[in-house]
Amino acid sequence: MKCRFTATYYDGLERKVFRCENDAIEDGYCIFHHPDCREDSNKIIDNFKRYKFKKLSKKN
Repeated sequence: MKCRFTATYYDGLERKVFRCENDAIEDGYCIFHHPDCREDSNKIIDNFKRYKFKKLSKKN
């Protein structure tokens, strides 16, 4: 299941919607958008490092 986070923004006069494409971990949110993960800055950094390592590992 993918993260359910969305954000609306404008590109000039055009309204666009960003949809997060990361995998959900809990309650429908990914490691970057889950409320529990966002409160602790160390947890955010650790999650990002794991995310990047996982992505880089898949490339090789």
